[in-house]
Amino acid sequence: MAVIKSLAFCNKNKLKNLKSFVDSELDLSVFHPFPVDCLHHFLPFGYKFLNESFVVIENKKITGLLTIKKTSEKKVKITRLLLEENSIEQGKLLINYVVTTFLSKGAESFYIIVNKENYPVLNMLTSGCNFRDTSKELIYKIEKDEFKTNKDEFNFEHIRKMKLNDINNVVKLINSNIFTYQKTTFHKTKSEIKNSFLKNSEKFVLFNKDKDGIIGYFSILKINEESFLLDFVLEGAYEGFLSDIIRFVKTILIKNGKFKTLYIRLNGYYSNFRELNEILDMEYRNSYESRILVRDFLVAKKQDYTYERMIFNDITPAF
Repeated sequence: MAVIKSLAFCNKNKLKNLKSFVDSELDLSVFHPFPVDCLHHFLPFGYKFLNESFVVIENKKITGLLTIKKTSEKKVKITRLLLEENSIEQGKLLINYVVTTFLSKGAESFYIIVNKENYPVLNMLTSGCNFRDTSKELIYKIEKDEFKTNKDEFNFEHIRKMKLNDINNVVKLINSNIFTYQKTTFHKTKSEIKNSFLKNSEKFVLFNKDKDGIIGYFSILKINEESFLLDFVLEGAYEGFLSDIIRFVKTILIKNGKFKTLYIRLNGYYSNFRELNEILDMEYRNSYESRILVRDFLVAKKQDYTYERMIFNDITPAF
């Protein structure tokens, strides 16, 4: 019989026998040590701030691992899902257990990003765990030697570091550029943007003096010493400023002697996704696509994006 436990109360060394964990080239340092993980496990959902991991055990052997991260007051992201070969049923059990558990604690939206070619996991999530294939994410990979050298100096007067008092305008910019039918799922809150200031990233805004407002926002996240991730959003009709953002980011990163790779993320739920996708495709060919799958219990009440809880009577039991 399969049993699900928090990794905080398991021998983490047993993960070394999970082939998908070994193949992922992860090590045990990615998990929080004892007693931090145990203490965090008992915190109310509203106070949780660290990643949490759960495992499914069958015949005293770990056959699956799932890690989640609270991204806002009500949203949870599944950041890691590793399953042993032929362990789809255990995967369903693990996911439905975590969703049910955290739904009871106050979470209302769960999402996971999966490579579009990972058909077994995509099918498991949609047919066995009630996730919806809602949108997509494109990642463009640019190596340092692909950066075109240009001796011309560019004027970046319309770009500056983001300040705390920009949060309201940035949230408004992001939410106004999400497809209307996807706002409920992908809307951002002030707390999400404010909390992101604690992350290992730099944040900037683009402004238009004539328009007297912010027309773009982007962040440069340091993945490791050699790799960085660019996230951005631009107001409709200002897609041409994407080239300025990339030039600006290149100018910053090229000064880092260890820098090797820049990843650019483009989310499919933005209303100007097609225009931005065309711009990036003209310049960069090395990209891959992932699907964004969501299971949520939110419905929009008003146009101002307030929400109410929906109660479902078909929540899959843990066991």
